[in-house]
Amino acid sequence: MDVDLKICPCCGFSLSDFEKIKRLGCSKCYSTFQKEVDLFLKEIRQGESHQGKVIELSLDKKRLKLNALLKEAISKRRYEEAAEIEKQLQNLH
Repeated sequence: MDVDLKICPCCGFSLSDFEKIKRLGCSKCYSTFQKEVDLFLKEIRQGESHQGKVIELSLDKKRLKLNALLKEAISKRRYEEAAEIEKQLQNLH
């Protein structure tokens, strides 16, 4: 199929847009351009699966929770607990 003719029905993003900037316009683009996205990800990664923002968001939530627990432990002078929480935070990086 001609690159310029394949367009996302939701946002109007074209396959040529994806090929130029290697980003998609909306979540519907993933299903619209699934074959091309899979090929692209295969080229840049060892495996075939893409975890994307889900893992990043999960880590961000975990960091926020641990930081809150750390702050609470320090404010209540539970320093051994705070040290353990700091270790967990360091292991997230």
